[in-house]
Amino acid sequence: MRCILNRVFRLSLLGSILAGVLCSSVNAGIVVHYRAQEHEGDARFVYDLQLLKLALEQDPSLPKVTLKPVPSINNARTVAMIGNNSIPGFVASLGYKKEYSQHNLIAIPFPVNLGIHGYRVCFMSSSLERELGSVESLDQLLDYVHGQGKGWRDVEVLRYNGFNVLEMSNFESLFKMVAKNRIDFFCRGASELYREYRAHRHIEDLSYDKSFVLYYPFPRFFYTHASNKELAEWILKGLKIAHRKGLVQELGLKYYQPSVDFVELHKRRVFELDNPHMLDFPYDVDQYLYRPLQENVATEDAEPLINEPR
Repeated sequence: MRCILNRVFRLSLLGSILAGVLCSSVNAGIVVHYRAQEHEGDARFVYDLQLLKLALEQDPSLPKVTLKPVPSINNARTVAMIGNNSIPGFVASLGYKKEYSQHNLIAIPFPVNLGIHGYRVCFMSSSLERELGSVESLDQLLDYVHGQGKGWRDVEVLRYNGFNVLEMSNFESLFKMVAKNRIDFFCRGASELYREYRAHRHIEDLSYDKSFVLYYPFPRFFYTHASNKELAEWILKGLKIAHRKGLVQELGLKYYQPSVDFVELHKRRVFELDNPHMLDFPYDVDQYLYRPLQENVATEDAEPLINEPR
């Protein structure tokens, strides 16, 4: 009888321990990993992190979320790490590419940067700025070399439109290379150029063009591993709620409007490029796009699929 009682006691104790572990796991919530800054002063992923936090704060019924940084990695490595699921709960923003789904990545179909990254203003050297003057046609630009980060979607877009592109793994080196004329252009989003110019203006001969802007539909989405479908749904729901409340727009204006004002898009000639990844774009995100320009796009070809007004 005593043996039976001891066995019952041990089973009861084991059950209590397991229950405690399960409760602890539930109470602990989930961990979401995000891309860290490459160095102090690197502002590229600050907005992404703030938007991710905003999305995860909208539904009080969600488990507790702990956000942890992933040491700085480039886009190509980010895609590989998400696809391999080597870091659980890794969420990162990337330019849309249909083929990502073949590598176990799923898109959260909300334009992280509200489409503003599609307006590209180019860093260049002071000497090239003087040489080039005011650009009147896209043909004037085709003989110049663009520098871009390794694995960036811009590389494929620019090459698709006939430009020569040099890829670099080190982001910071691109500013030095364009200032020294080792590359001719380093084009950045209209929402990025102001912060980056201020952070790098100590580089001798670094300047930026003031006469044109390249435009191509370029939605950036949060991506995560296909096994994180529930997390992806939580983030999408939160983004839509925050957008309805005007919180996404408020955050975007806080981070992006100073740069958009600085580059004076309305004074530039706009050259529209085709984005090959948008040819069969499956998402309707038009309602979320921010449109700083309503006219002056310089091409007369097919309407862009994100329906950007000309």
